[in-house]
Amino acid sequence: MLELRNLSQFCALLLILTAAANVSPRLQTSETARQAPTMTASAAGADVPTGETRIAGRQALPIWPAGPLSPAFFGMHIQRPDIAWPKVNGGLGAVRIWDAGAQWADIAPAKGVFNWDALDAHVSRARANGADVIMNLGRTPRWASARPAEPSAYGPGQAAEPALDQYWQDWVRAVATRYQGKIRYWEVWNEPNDTAFFSGSAEKLVDLARQAYFILKTSDPDNQVLSPSPYNVNYLDYYLSLGGGDYADVIGYHFYLAEAPEALATWYIPSVRVVLTQRGQADKPLWNSEGGYLRPAVPGPKTLSDETGAAYLARAYLLNWTGGVSRFYFYAWDNHTATNIELTAADNTTLTAAGVAYRELSGWLLGAQLSELRVDEAGVWILTFDHPTRGQAYIVWHPTETIVFDLPAAWQVQALRSLAGAHMSLSGQRQLAVGPAPLLLESSPVHSLYLPTVSGPAQSGALGRQEWGR
Repeated sequence: MLELRNLSQFCALLLILTAAANVSPRLQTSETARQAPTMTASAAGADVPTGETRIAGRQALPIWPAGPLSPAFFGMHIQRPDIAWPKVNGGLGAVRIWDAGAQWADIAPAKGVFNWDALDAHVSRARANGADVIMNLGRTPRWASARPAEPSAYGPGQAAEPALDQYWQDWVRAVATRYQGKIRYWEVWNEPNDTAFFSGSAEKLVDLARQAYFILKTSDPDNQVLSPSPYNVNYLDYYLSLGGGDYADVIGYHFYLAEAPEALATWYIPSVRVVLTQRGQADKPLWNSEGGYLRPAVPGPKTLSDETGAAYLARAYLLNWTGGVSRFYFYAWDNHTATNIELTAADNTTLTAAGVAYRELSGWLLGAQLSELRVDEAGVWILTFDHPTRGQAYIVWHPTETIVFDLPAAWQVQALRSLAGAHMSLSGQRQLAVGPAPLLLESSPVHSLYLPTVSGPAQSGALGRQEWGR
């Protein structure tokens, strides 16, 4: 269970949020409006101002340690049903069906008509590779829509609630029956705080969640239901205040970022946890069911370099983990138009620097048990964990620059691994260049050197100065 487990953890969280409250609110620009977790005084509940926390030297940050990290933590969106499964050495254990040509509006073009081909392909591929599936139930077909002419992000009528509850019930029952035992996780709706995705009321959404919950549990008691996943804390608070948490086994949220990933630890995740505690939902798993970095304009060019994108991706996964987020579904493996971090080249197979970083990071962490996260006087972030084969290990990075880092003798570091896949001996070395790309420091000596080939410029692994910025 994800909860404040002791007094020191609670106090650390309180200090973070108090510091954030004493910083002037961040201006909502067009770039940050989607991503920043803002709350305002409203019917949604208590005011939680937007801000940033400045981390003092040698400060330990609150963590939510859980069991050994499983492949399911490394979630992904794979949009095309016909591409090969990613070659990431087992580091992909869960997929979410969204923007995959397999939602309600895609499957049911007319009342009583179902075309399951795309969803069948997605589910079969995932299961063949040992990954579980989240099926998002949203996007109302136009024929079933309460407002069939209303614009949406996908087509007329798709953001509206169904015109009749029976349409919704028939759909949920049909998809649950077809994939009984094959899909275990079900998400009620996507980003309902945005009228481009849901234009109905929060009250109606709670009712839809209630109907879906009982149908899914009746179909298979092992089914797990995710709450609708917003990217706005205010909406989450209001939805839960209406009793929406009664119809969710898991709380979903979309942690999209405009700034560096450290904001996850200092503001984004703590602000969501405050809401969950206030609304009596702190004992439920928190999943980042869609997140990452979007381009400032779509269509438009990427604004993050390949090196920066790889570093951001790794740090985002690390800080979701330390924040107790049980799963992080990155958006997306094969998207080349909206995401600011591309994991593959245009062939959807060749790994970019970020794709290699994803593969390497999952290899570092699978089976790991989190111990500590802290920031030293120089601003170096230090994550400590225990691993079944590596023993105690450390991941270090500096968010904004490359500095000389003194290796503590007590760590007994023997080797370094970079996000690019380099494995280097550090035997006898007492200093190290640490920069924005996280480095794994371990006590096992190097027996071989592995230098992979990637598409585009490879990451230096913080062994030289990194480009930083957008």
